[in-house]
Amino acid sequence: MHVLSCLLLSAGARAPEQSVQQHPQTLEVQEGEAAVMDCTFHSSDGQVLAVVKFFKWPELFTVTEDSPIFAGRINKTDMGQDKAANTRTVSLHIRALTICDSGHYYCEVQFFGGQALNGTGTSLQVNRIQGQLELGYLHTALQIIRIILLLVLISLAAFLIAKFK
Repeated sequence: MHVLSCLLLSAGARAPEQSVQQHPQTLEVQEGEAAVMDCTFHSSDGQVLAVVKFFKWPELFTVTEDSPIFAGRINKTDMGQDKAANTRTVSLHIRALTICDSGHYYCEVQFFGGQALNGTGTSLQVNRIQGQLELGYLHTALQIIRIILLLVLISLAAFLIAKFK
């Protein structure tokens, strides 16, 4: 393949211009919602056949259905080719988002017979639902009240035991 590329370049043929973009650049959603991130790639020669992978940073792991973190929650969809623009878009859908899903997601496009290029990245911010946050504080407050009541009962029992000995 390398020899063929060199022969074509020496014969005056140019390597196709290729690029990768991601949309949106930033995405902010609530826990439990879904997110869609698009990876659009272009090749000036119209050959937009490629292998597309998504990565999450800073953990640097591949986002796949096989990953225990994303099992049952992701779907990668090929949206098809726009022949007029020589582009193709692949979308990553993540359902039932959690706070832990927050991070930067990058797509990597390995063009067949060409180079691998990375997208510009999508920054995903998953926010806790406000009501859940308040319920979390309420739950913690109730636990503290339980502990205080238990300590009062233990102190009262110790007092009564000491008094009637």
